Amino acid sequence: MHSYRLESFGSLQGLKLIEEQQPVPGRNQVLIKVRACSLNYRDLAILYGTGTLTP
Repeated sequence: MHSYRLESFGSLQGLKLIEEQQPVPGRNQVLIKVRACSLNYRDLAILYGTGTLTP
């Protein structure tokens, strides 16, 4: 499965596309297939170091 990881803050170059093993759901868990996702304003603020991680 493909995923993006944030390896460093400050710019979009900190996001790296990596290949990972697909997780195996445990008992009473489900695995959900995600076909698409996006970054929003808060994600970019955290990436650039101007946002907070508190809800």
